[in-house]
Amino acid sequence: MRSDQERLKLVAAYLSGQLDAAERNDFELWINASPEHQRIFEEASRIWENSGAKLRLPVDETDRLWLELKSRMEQPEKVFSLWGMSATTLKVAASVVLVSLITYFLWPDTRQQLASDKTTSLDDISVSAGDHVATIYLPDSSRVWLNVNSRLTYAKNFGQAGRRASLEGEAFFEVTPDKHSPFTVATQTTLVTVVGTAFNLRQQGSDVTLTVSEGEVQFSGKNNEQKVAVKAGEKAVSANGSEPARSKNDDTHFEAWRRASNPEFEKEKLDPAAYLTARYTWRKNAINQSVIEGTVTSKAALADYRDVVLKITYLKPNGSRNTVRLKIDETVKAGARVNFQKRLFDIFTNTRSLEVEIESAAVATSVY
Repeated sequence: MRSDQERLKLVAAYLSGQLDAAERNDFELWINASPEHQRIFEEASRIWENSGAKLRLPVDETDRLWLELKSRMEQPEKVFSLWGMSATTLKVAASVVLVSLITYFLWPDTRQQLASDKTTSLDDISVSAGDHVATIYLPDSSRVWLNVNSRLTYAKNFGQAGRRASLEGEAFFEVTPDKHSPFTVATQTTLVTVVGTAFNLRQQGSDVTLTVSEGEVQFSGKNNEQKVAVKAGEKAVSANGSEPARSKNDDTHFEAWRRASNPEFEKEKLDPAAYLTARYTWRKNAINQSVIEGTVTSKAALADYRDVVLKITYLKPNGSRNTVRLKIDETVKAGARVNFQKRLFDIFTNTRSLEVEIESAAVATSVY
């Protein structure tokens, strides 16, 4: 059940374009539920648009429109439910949110003070991680893990007019390759540019540390435009916007934070078999022996799996079933695959059918 405060945020977030697809769909279902909902929302939207950063009406005209809507909200009506909230309550909630937002945009000095010279445009999407690691999928399919108490901001048209984002705190990026559209991440004092790679970026005080897992990253301080190429297995530190100092990375656990306080990782640990799939082919060789060849693929984002056991069941001509097991010694890394092969002792049997499935696996916790 959503709290009233969460519902208030939904109203404001919809008008500022910060809801995800599922939330927008839920909110639009409510808007379209009745003509009265549509009229209320349209009038609220007019006030929002007229009180934004680009004012098209004088302040007194905006006030007049708001008074009209407020008067309409105070008219008696039947009570209906939205997430357990009455229409009257929702309208009052919306009025509080809209008045606050109008005040915010009508007084630029206040806005600047609140933003601490980090004003976020209405055309930007900002995602914050509270006390849990957040996983973000950007419009270009790049994936970002955002550490606790960190924030990532990017444009709503990300990918259409460049791929630019800004970071406060720490994040791990898996960037979808696109040589025609570089991917850039800005912190307060540094700039990172890549076309497709994986790296960790941490802002701590006036220092920013870049650690590269895959590919190559161009790293520069805002006080020094000299770019430093940082490759996989290397890191670089920029102190207060200075030219980054590059060195070998000896910390193999630099991105282990992605697994701490992460609900998704907890799910991957809880049921390994649900994140592993086996694909295989089966044939009889020259001596009538069944040969099974295949791959085990992990769809986990973070967990590595060890001691994977495959259960192989095959059917004999007389209808009886035999079961054998194959243990895979190699660790199946997150998002990776491992090949396997198994020969059955069925030379004197015309095996009719065969099935391979994941029986069990353990999480390789030692590296975490």
